[in-house]
Amino acid sequence: MDSDQIEHLQRIQRCCDALSRLPWVNTGEQSEVATHLLDFDAENWTLVKYLSLPLYEEVTRLLLNSNCISELSERPGISVIIPVHNANPALLRKAITSSRSQVAVNIDCKISIDGRLEDYETTESILSTIPSIAERWQASITYDKQNKGVGMCRNQALRKVTSQYFTCLDADDFYHPLRCLHSLLLLLDRGLDRVNTGYSRVSARYAKIILLNGSTFWSGNNSFLARTDLLRRYGYFADLRYHEDTEYMNRLAHFGVPMMNSAAVGHYQHYEADWDYESLSTSTHTRREVHTIENHPYLAGSVITEMTEDRQRLERQFTEIYQSIIGDSMGRAFPPDLSS
Repeated sequence: MDSDQIEHLQRIQRCCDALSRLPWVNTGEQSEVATHLLDFDAENWTLVKYLSLPLYEEVTRLLLNSNCISELSERPGISVIIPVHNANPALLRKAITSSRSQVAVNIDCKISIDGRLEDYETTESILSTIPSIAERWQASITYDKQNKGVGMCRNQALRKVTSQYFTCLDADDFYHPLRCLHSLLLLLDRGLDRVNTGYSRVSARYAKIILLNGSTFWSGNNSFLARTDLLRRYGYFADLRYHEDTEYMNRLAHFGVPMMNSAAVGHYQHYEADWDYESLSTSTHTRREVHTIENHPYLAGSVITEMTEDRQRLERQFTEIYQSIIGDSMGRAFPPDLSS
């Protein structure tokens, strides 16, 4: 065991000690969390070492120094929405398992199948081997026999959400066990309705990082946690087959919903440094350059992406929609005085 790993054991211990501030986390659960973090981090040490150490620091700081815990009298519930279309079974299992591994929160994992019977059967098979945890983790499947695209696929599950908070996870991505707790504490600490948290493109196959436009991590639209009430106030996802999460977050920004970005990485987005790989959001068409990196200790490749004309057209189209909504609503709120 090297000095980095010894230091990490101490980091885990500090985080688990801080969890005692949560009224529903007892000593037994602290031990469970420590074991779970050790197992996850040992399996993904390259990613944790180079990406997620700030996650530990921020979670521990929020637990020890924030007043947000006073708002939590019981274990909070978060719905994790996983849209599925033409899923890789191994990656889907990793995604589902990572939702189950979230610590100190209740997770309602809602898996939405977009038009493929094979995906439904694969998901059922995976869930049959993953036991629920009483109240702390449960999973359900929504199956639409017609392929409608990822936006509508997410909405199928979102309409059934009863948790106070929701977040999304693609079927080929996975979370660090602290990710959902971190996002929630950050949201409560800042008094916000949504937060965007750090994520990194990684190769799940090699457990290494994929540089995206020269960066190891990003924060912004693709990894967020939000209050479910936002869906009532600002609508659901648009009927899009890609960029649907970006459109949704751009919409909230346009209407002035406060937000913040945290660079602490807790979300690992699966990517591959080859031209053949396509994610659920058909991201391949945005790639300008793809380079594999051989024999590097923590990098598997580098991808250069660009804003396509189609993406620019979509953003202009929806900005016009947002502005039209504002104009229409103002006219209804302040009609002309026809009495004079």
